[in-house]
Amino acid sequence: MHPAVGNHGILPRLPDRVPARPGSYWRCLGDLPCFGRPVILRVQVRRFRCVNDACPRRTFGEPLPRIARCRARHTDRLRSSHHAIALALGGNPGAHMATRIGMPVGATTLLRRIREADLDPPLPPRVLGVDDWAWRKGQSYGTILCDLERGRRVDLLPDRTAETLAAWLKDHPSVEIVVRDRAGAYADGARQGAPRAIQVADRWHLLRNGSDALRGVLDHHLRHLDEAAWIVAASLTDEPAANDNTLDAASAQDTGLPVTKAERWTPSGAGTPALRKRCACASRE
Repeated sequence: MHPAVGNHGILPRLPDRVPARPGSYWRCLGDLPCFGRPVILRVQVRRFRCVNDACPRRTFGEPLPRIARCRARHTDRLRSSHHAIALALGGNPGAHMATRIGMPVGATTLLRRIREADLDPPLPPRVLGVDDWAWRKGQSYGTILCDLERGRRVDLLPDRTAETLAAWLKDHPSVEIVVRDRAGAYADGARQGAPRAIQVADRWHLLRNGSDALRGVLDHHLRHLDEAAWIVAASLTDEPAANDNTLDAASAQDTGLPVTKAERWTPSGAGTPALRKRCACASRE
């Protein structure tokens, strides 16, 4: 494959100099698969030498615009496919899937495709979620800020003080609602940095604080809870247990089967200590 690329723009630093052409070399570029099989393009690239002694780049290869980047081993469209697979599946699962469909690549390369991609500039958040997170659990903590409307992380703050949060909010005046936990530092920071913003307690902390409060109330009434449990258990044991396999005395006489003492006692006292004691006595007889 011989690229049809002219010499214009090859010397961006010295466009008025004419380069001399000493030779060429071959580049191997991975491309999109064909019928499920990997495709490798062998591209003959011309090598140039600048005749200007002051040029810092003595020799250089011919660029391939819209085909592949400099020193790249994959075409741009294959890199785009790898980037889409990496975003959907991640490292190892994405590498397995890419190999199955004819685009073999390593997990590390997929993760590098994600880091190399140009991210869209984040929109200013309107509903801001504020919570702490651990740099090192039990020792140092920071603050994580999330855009709750779009479900994405906005920024990480080095600590969880009110001054740091207030300074960040002053630089981002688009925040209208601050969703936070019950920490006093975050409340002060929100009041200082965004006094017009509405402060809301997030759902997780509401449920956690409500469950803690309920647990504290129930801990003071353990004796009453035990009494209620005994009353419910007694009411359940007083009811006869429905068991189709148990024959009473009348049904046993109708069928002509022998009736034992345990069968006569079962309907009236099944599961009670007295029944177990009487059954033990009957078995010894």
